Amino acid sequence: MDCTHGRKGPDMDLGLTGKAALVCASSKALGRGCAQALAAEGVDLVLVARGADSLEATARQLRAATGVKVVTIAADIITDAGRRLALDAATQWRHGAPAAFDIVFTNAGGPPMPGSSARPARSCAACTPPASPARTC
Repeated sequence: MDCTHGRKGPDMDLGLTGKAALVCASSKALGRGCAQALAAEGVDLVLVARGADSLEATARQLRAATGVKVVTIAADIITDAGRRLALDAATQWRHGAPAAFDIVFTNAGGPPMPGSSARPARSCAACTPPASPARTC
């Protein structure tokens, strides 16, 4: 991944190597791009998306390209069950320690597509502490 955007010389070290991130809706588009950028910085990832096949393909690509640890959870993060799966997996990944992410990218929810019969989505900061002003669901 080339992040130099035409600049000469090395990229800035953001000091993210070894951090852990939860990236929601991470198998496509904005979520996948965020996961790629974090992995390029050495961030270990827990990726959550509804589509298992595209999620696993994203994880394989990131592992091969960067060598970071990537855990996948095929779930809908805007549901209670999906959030529970994500947090349980992260706790197991951290060897029984409470799920603690240094970075949370809550790319989930939003309005339904025009003409869609889908239920209205909620903006969801799924894994932020309940007292946080960012938690909206």
